[in-house]
Amino acid sequence: MQKPTAQLNVRVPFDLYEDVDRLAARYGGTKTGVIIAAVAALKREEAARSRMPKHDQNTTNPAGEDDAAEPLVPRRKGKPGIPPFGWHDVDGERIPNAEEQTVLSRLLALAREGKRQGQIRDTLNAEGLLNRGGVEWRSNTVDTVLRTARKRGELST
Repeated sequence: MQKPTAQLNVRVPFDLYEDVDRLAARYGGTKTGVIIAAVAALKREEAARSRMPKHDQNTTNPAGEDDAAEPLVPRRKGKPGIPPFGWHDVDGERIPNAEEQTVLSRLLALAREGKRQGQIRDTLNAEGLLNRGGVEWRSNTVDTVLRTARKRGELST
């Protein structure tokens, strides 16, 4: 049994037709397949948004839309996010993490000696000092820790 089709009275920009043609050719599919995949992606996104917690007051709208729009992301209270390297949260209080403090002290000492991020990364990895994830250091991780330390006043610029 064939499902009835509905005609939509919608103006579609000409560029959209070209995009559908290009995607169909690129992935070896049909135009209908490309459209179905796009609709499926939109449905998955809509379903993910519907599972997000909704709060009446403590929310922000990352899209920067007006306040009348439905809020999407709950605002955190207190100290937001993951604690900086060298610290952890216990019962809502941020306290030093002894193991990470040792590595942080070494990292900051290398930075004070004038070492660059790559040199700091290589030294920490050579000494077997791992980052929070238990893996070797990468330059961008060293950069993040250094920027956070500067913000916290643990390292002068």
